[in-house]
This record gives sequence, C-alpha cells and structure tokens, in this order.
Amino acid sequence: MNYHIFIDESGNTGHNLFDKNQPYFWVSAIMVKENCMESVKNDIALLKSSLNTNELHGNELGLRFINQASGELINIFKQLNAKFLFVRINKPHIATMKFVDCLIDSENNPAIPPLYYYSKSTRYMLAQPIAALFNEDSQKEFWNIYKRNDTQAFKTFLCEFKVAVNSYIPDPRLREILNDAVEFAINHPTDILDVSYDNYESPNLVSMSLLLQGVKDILPNKYCKISKIIHDEQNQFAKYLKEMFNMLRGISIKYKLVGNPDVTVDDVITGEIEFEESTNSDGLQLIDVAMWILKQEVDKKKKIESEAGLLLEFIKKNGFISQFSFETLTYEAHRAYENLMSQPFTEDQLELAKERVKQLESQRKHNLSSS
Repeated sequence: MNYHIFIDESGNTGHNLFDKNQPYFWVSAIMVKENCMESVKNDIALLKSSLNTNELHGNELGLRFINQASGELINIFKQLNAKFLFVRINKPHIATMKFVDCLIDSENNPAIPPLYYYSKSTRYMLAQPIAALFNEDSQKEFWNIYKRNDTQAFKTFLCEFKVAVNSYIPDPRLREILNDAVEFAINHPTDILDVSYDNYESPNLVSMSLLLQGVKDILPNKYCKISKIIHDEQNQFAKYLKEMFNMLRGISIKYKLVGNPDVTVDDVITGEIEFEESTNSDGLQLIDVAMWILKQEVDKKKKIESEAGLLLEFIKKNGFISQFSFETLTYEAHRAYENLMSQPFTEDQLELAKERVKQLESQRKHNLSSS
C-alpha cells in the first residue's frame, strides 16, 4: 500500500528564534492512501462553494466558518482514512539544545563517554539539568556566539556556565562530569564549537528530521511505502529542505533505553519531495485547517466547543504530536530515569554494571588526560 503525505508549516520566522509573537514553529502532515484525494474532490469543491471561498485556509476561515464546515470536514477525513502528524518546536529551545549538543557530543568532548551520549536514557538525563540552567538571556547570548562562531566569547560563556553548574547541580557525580566537560570546552573552544551556523539550524530544518521519522512510524505496517510528499510552497528554505530530505529519507533510527541506537537503511520513502502552492492542492488545504484548529487549543489555550470541538477531537484521535521543548525534555528524562530504576536487575547484573562503570570512568579519565 502506497501513501501520499501533504505537509504545511506555521510560525516561520526564519533564523529569528526569539520572536515573542511566534515562539512556536509547527510543521504538520496529513497521510492518505495514494490517489484517494480524487475521491473527495467533489466534496471539497462543494464545501468551498458553501463557504464562498476558493481555498480552505484556517486563518482566513476563522472559528465561525470552521465550526460551520466541521461536519463535512470530518466526513471527508473519514473517507480518506486520514492520519495526522504534528511537530511543535519551541524555537528558543533550539539554542539551548545546540549548546547541549556542543558540550556533550562525545565525538568532540572526551569528558563524555560515547555510551552517555548515544544512549537515549543517559543523554536525556545529561541534557535536562543543563537545559534547566538556561533562561531567555542565556539562550540569546549563546545563540549569538554560535552564529558568529566566536570562540573567545564562548570561553567566557562557559566560565559563567561552570559557576551555575557548581551552584545549582546538587548531584556530585553529575557535577563532576559536567565540570570536566566544561573545563575541556574552555581549553578547546574551537573543537567544541566546531560548527558553522547555517540554514540547517532553522526550525524548518530541525522539524523536518522529526517529521520524516514520524511519518514512517505511523505507517500501518512495514510493507507500506510513501510514494509522494507534497510540501507547501517554500521560498526561503526549499533548497535546504530538499537536501535534508535526501539525506534522511532512507534512514530510520530506533533508540534504545541503553546502548547505541539501531540505524537502518530503508526504502520506505520512494517518492521525491515536491513543493506546491496551497491553492493548487486540496491536501495542503486540509492539513492547514487541521493545524490551525489544533493551534487554537495548544498555543492560544482556547476552549474549542460545538461542531469545531468534534472536529478537533477527531483530529487528535487520529493524530500524533511530537514536541521539541524543555517541558518535553524534562518529561523524557524523568521517564528514562523511572524506566531504568524499575528494571528487575539481579545482584550479578548490578555487580557487572558497577565494574563496567569503573571501566568507563577509567577510560574517560585516560581520554581527558591524553587530550
């Protein structure tokens, strides 16, 4: 079975992560069976006619007209057997997580063992307390340092961050790891800040990686393919979105609680990514409306009632939302900790683990001393 994906965005502010009016970037997708959009073409045309519009666009229709159209939209979605995927990016959190990644990437910082960085659980448990030390001012300060690739300013920032680590991190082992990581970064700022700011750091590109893995995960079974991806017309980032799509389309990553992730090559996405104007695509218009009404509840905290409320509940029941934020990181870190602590380890396993920790620590200290 082949599927088509239609993708729309909202909240695009380019490289500006700190627009107070639009702190969130959304990318949303509707997944339908190949060529089934043709079966609802007349229904969509009649709906547009009843609303006296040439295009279904959430922001232009508003809640009153969406409420009026909700019953027919639900019927259309049911005919399509539509599935939805939403990715919500807290833009300032990108700056925080870029610092986290610079600091704890074991490829560049020998203070961090690879097991700590590549294991999902330990990475979350390292990242969360680092992120908790950031506020809006530190996010902006680091982001400007990163964009300029200013290693001298980075050293100053790291010295201030080290003070925060020693003031606010209560766990002595975590303090030791982070102090070693920060000290190495202060002495080797070029190695740690070994990146050049570019278009791949925009929320548009960050969200693409989450979306591509997400649409693979919601396919009904392993034999399904994605034969076409239609993205709303994109002038600023189209080139980079296409490049990232081509890099990631054939890769699937499955993270483990402990250990390196399983990275596999697949052929799930057989089609290319195409860019179209929403005026020419019913699929893009449908996902625009679905995303708009979900944003009213999630971002604007509106209570959606009546027929529009039924539409929203249908979308949530048949959809998935992935969030990139400090709150989500905190949730995942706590869940990882609880999962680890709830494992029924035997005494023999615990003894082996303690021995392994000693080996890792010996290797970590050796790596630091020889760097």
